[in-house]
Amino acid sequence: MKRTSLYYTTVLIFAAITATAVSKKQAAAQAANDSIGYYNRGLALQRALDYPGAVEFYRQAISLDPHFANAYNSLCVAYAKLNMGEEAIEACRRAVSLNPDLEIAHYNLGLVFADAHRHRDAIESLLIAVHINPNDRFAQYSLGREYTESGRQEEALVPLKRAIALEPNYSAAYNQLGIAQDELGQYEAAIQSFAKAITIKAGQAESHNNLGVAYYHAGHYAEAVEPLKQAILLKPNFALYYTHLGQVYLKLNRYEDAVTSLTRALYLDPQDALTYNSLGCAFAELKRYKQALASLQQATILNPSLAEAYFNSGVINLALKEKSKAMEEYSRLRTLNPAVANKLYEMIYRNRILRVSNQPTAMDD
Repeated sequence: MKRTSLYYTTVLIFAAITATAVSKKQAAAQAANDSIGYYNRGLALQRALDYPGAVEFYRQAISLDPHFANAYNSLCVAYAKLNMGEEAIEACRRAVSLNPDLEIAHYNLGLVFADAHRHRDAIESLLIAVHINPNDRFAQYSLGREYTESGRQEEALVPLKRAIALEPNYSAAYNQLGIAQDELGQYEAAIQSFAKAITIKAGQAESHNNLGVAYYHAGHYAEAVEPLKQAILLKPNFALYYTHLGQVYLKLNRYEDAVTSLTRALYLDPQDALTYNSLGCAFAELKRYKQALASLQQATILNPSLAEAYFNSGVINLALKEKSKAMEEYSRLRTLNPAVANKLYEMIYRNRILRVSNQPTAMDD
């Protein structure tokens, strides 16, 4: 998911250079005017995507006027574009220390903290930004996103709805609101939010995928198919969308279709243990047990802590009347997940017939 882009002061700062300096006061004024010139040249280079060049001119501006908060803010943006995260943070911090009311700098500081996965710091900066300017829809959206990233979905709802109130056609805000609602178990509301995001901007694969996920979580499996297919059509080389579609097909008992989708997912991302587990489930339902066991073994190689894969291997071995091999899986599970181990134990010793378990964890991503 993309974050809202960093932005910088878009209005150039102009100032006329007056008479030749003859005093310290006039010299200071001359330096300030020169710093504005360097700053404007930096902005021009930044618009031309010449970020290294912009950095040099911003530095020149700051050397002439060490209290130039806007220059520090724009320097922060240029550093961020160059993936120089620590330098970007320091520049934005300097900007807000010089001008605590410079909302744009608090906003940008929040985004560079977010890019560094420092979500608590990002929230703190974004809260200041929306306090200074409650009508900044980008800051409201970014605050809601950071709350969601921090597991604070309930708190995310207010700024996301505020962003939408400020901009009713804000597709990204509807999509992010849907994510928060889905994670809160408000699946029907999430479906509406994702559908609105798609109505506004139909070409976003992520929104189509998320709509399919919300339908899945709501138990509307048949309805989940088309948005997931649309996500794949828009982004055909993204493995997770095929995994999601495969998991939906499993719920619909369309096992051959599940195998096709999950196999494609693994072609694109051969390191996904959960997808191997799901593929093992699909093969097992088709009674292709040898392929099922091979898939589940690969799942445990990639993720030795994936309890579901050991459980599913145990179920299949019981179906093949390989009780000793099922016991081996039970022994592994006792340490990993006692609750899942007990389920397998009941199958082995009490003849309870359970089916393989497709844990749809990937659908939560």
